[in-house]
Amino acid sequence: MIRDCIAKQESRIVIVLNPSEALHDGVPNMHQVGAYVDILQIAENADGTFNVLGHKDRCKLQEIDSHSHPYYSVVCEKLPS
Repeated sequence: MIRDCIAKQESRIVIVLNPSEALHDGVPNMHQVGAYVDILQIAENADGTFNVLGHKDRCKLQEIDSHSHPYYSVVCEKLPS
């Protein structure tokens, strides 16, 4: 996922946990509240892992694009801190 962010020059990722494997209309069942991370700095380690420095906030999912791959694209709203 981080390699894709670098390649696409994306500076934000959204992290949402999947509470179960259940599908609803082909879309995984996900919690409605997650976190988005504004990426400030990425450093690749010798073993291929990454150190990511970022700023996070809570967000509420509004839309999920289940056709985007390999990761879902989402529209989310920032929640008050």
